[in-house]
Amino acid sequence: MQRFFKDQIIDYKSLSQLLLFIVPTSGYRIWALDRTNWQFGDKDINFLVLSLVVDNGAVPIIWLSLDKKGNSNIDERIDLLEKFIDIVEPSHQDILVAD
Repeated sequence: MQRFFKDQIIDYKSLSQLLLFIVPTSGYRIWALDRTNWQFGDKDINFLVLSLVVDNGAVPIIWLSLDKKGNSNIDERIDLLEKFIDIVEPSHQDILVAD
């Protein structure tokens, strides 16, 4: 699988739309904006993620790689939310939670 995906260009907008299509929702949607980071060997992995809350979990729909340690800044959050608005048609019933 790694060799297959190594040379593939992934259209993240289409991937996000596919995830939204297959994730069941009814009524209002709850979106969670959060940063996640972990280490893989000596490499720091740091993402800003917008997820759709489903039952007792969340499905990441849009993410932004932060090529740095630490928190996201306002420009990175605006960039992610602009991608969200381009992919998802928000409704007056959507709820966004962030820390």
